[in-house]
Amino acid sequence: MSFALEFRKKLQQQEREAAQAAKANEGFVTTPAGEAGDTRRNGRRVLAALVIAGGILSVFNSGALVRYTQDLAGNPIGERLIELSERWHETMQRKQATRVVEKIRGSLTMAQEASWRDLTARLGIEPSRARPENRDDFKVVPAKGDAPPEAEPDDGRETVTPAGPVMRASVERPLR
Repeated sequence: MSFALEFRKKLQQQEREAAQAAKANEGFVTTPAGEAGDTRRNGRRVLAALVIAGGILSVFNSGALVRYTQDLAGNPIGERLIELSERWHETMQRKQATRVVEKIRGSLTMAQEASWRDLTARLGIEPSRARPENRDDFKVVPAKGDAPPEAEPDDGRETVTPAGPVMRASVERPLR
């Protein structure tokens, strides 16, 4: 026989065996041989990580635990959990464990409210001089159209800001 016929015969045999195995296992979910132990090991690792994270949060963020248990009120078990969480929170406050979260929250609030000027001052970065102090150094050119209109002499009047939409303009730095 030729190679192609032998190959075809072997392929058909494998397909028949696979169909028989599928029919025999119909309705059953199987996992490959090495995966069952691996899945249990991963489950234990996840459970250990959750227990550790829960312990850390219960020590340093016990105020949130009190707020969470207050949502459980309405039955005797919920009332007992509220009492336990409040006592736990008082203990953590006495031991000053809750100050860690309070300091982190305070730092985050300060960072959210800080301006760029505060940030550059804190980091010791000198502000860039890309914008000159005197705004008259810039030449305003309309975004579309011909040359800009000639500037009117300053007669001491206050400039008026238009109430409606304003056309965009690009700013060019004068050549020196």
